[in-house]
Amino acid sequence: MNINTRGNYSKDFARNFIEFLIYIKKLNMENTILFIMGVSGSGKSTLLDGLFSTYKNLAKVQSYTSRPQRMGEVDGDKYNFISVDEFKRGIINNEFLEYALVHQKHYYGTKKQDIRNKLDVGLVPVKEIDMQGLEKLKREDAPVFNYFSIFLDVPEEVMIQRIKMRGEMLDEELNRRIASSYKEREKAKEYCDAIIDASGGKSQVIEQVYHIIDHNFKNL
Repeated sequence: MNINTRGNYSKDFARNFIEFLIYIKKLNMENTILFIMGVSGSGKSTLLDGLFSTYKNLAKVQSYTSRPQRMGEVDGDKYNFISVDEFKRGIINNEFLEYALVHQKHYYGTKKQDIRNKLDVGLVPVKEIDMQGLEKLKREDAPVFNYFSIFLDVPEEVMIQRIKMRGEMLDEELNRRIASSYKEREKAKEYCDAIIDASGGKSQVIEQVYHIIDHNFKNL
């Protein structure tokens, strides 16, 4: 399992991991949001389920989206489904911490008040976010919160295999996700605090993220 942080680090895992722990101890983790990111098929949802079942002080932050609700989805579980007009009103009123038009199709975003509500009761907000959103936050002159981001990556062939296992997908959509993954990997090197090779087994990926969190968030 490979872990890379920003900068030029040795490929040797032990040295890499020690350097990473030294790096994260320098961070001010108060008022911090933990972002989980990754290419399609990297196992973000599986990882989040594992984290929430292990750490009682991690709090899920739901996204708002303008995309249609799918069969079996529950409004307010993973997503809060709102209309395009309502989403745009939220943008105008500066309600969103971040938002993006994903795959040039639907809006996704996070509301500031939802984050504040978690922090006010001593919880660490955890959010799945896309690269567009993180990039905007990292470029802020006066950020509202602190951010720590973990990016899950898998080789293209693994990504395609996992996506196809979920069910049928139009070639156009698959190609769009492949193209997006190229950009996401490059941006992750610049903006993400940790990059994890998620092509191994589920337990391996979760274990590595546990190590990262245990050395970051001492109150969990």
